[in-house]
Amino acid sequence: MLSIYRRDERLLVGTVLFVALDPVLFPPPSDDDAWMTRVVYGERLWLEHGNRCHPIQLLNVANAFLTLYAVRAAVRRQPVRTAVATAGAMALKFLFVAFVADYYDHHAADVTPE
Repeated sequence: MLSIYRRDERLLVGTVLFVALDPVLFPPPSDDDAWMTRVVYGERLWLEHGNRCHPIQLLNVANAFLTLYAVRAAVRRQPVRTAVATAGAMALKFLFVAFVADYYDHHAADVTPE
């Protein structure tokens, strides 16, 4: 969001490159001790169990709209709206990832090791 607000092309390119290269630069985890690893595994498991249409998805829908609003505010250089919308979108995303991490913690026994 900062790169959009500041019109900083280098920061935007750096961010996009890091996101694109992240899976290549860092090997898959060897265990599920890390919270974010459990988030990824939990979301995969949750989708494998057929939970695509679940009320928790409303968090992602609201997150998408809030993120679009934050981008719009950043483009218009409205600092308070940008910050509030970005914080709100992050809060919704954290609620969702906490849910899927918890889902994994409760259903990890259903997973066969890779």
